[in-house]
Amino acid sequence: MKNIAAQMVNFDREQMRRIANNMLEQYDEKPQVQQVAQIINGVFSQLLATFPASLANRDQNELNEIRRQWVLAFRENGITTMEQVNAGMRVARRQNRPFLPSPGQFVA
Repeated sequence: MKNIAAQMVNFDREQMRRIANNMLEQYDEKPQVQQVAQIINGVFSQLLATFPASLANRDQNELNEIRRQWVLAFRENGITTMEQVNAGMRVARRQNRPFLPSPGQFVA
């Protein structure tokens, strides 16, 4: 069990003020952004394996824009867990088309 001094190191002054005033702690969006980045990276790893020709001959700028559009679609549709992504991948793997589904098709 950590001692109280070790636990206090993890809190900033604003968090300590909120706790002292019996207010809820607030956290920034950074952990959620990191979670979304991990999900997107996982999606693209799976999509590259499922649709290898779809992203061939794309430069880094194109890949970045594709990822950006997928992030927007996930955000707009509340996709935040790998379970939701895996459900979309199950549908994508059943497709007979060799092309990558659009973000809208994937989240539908």
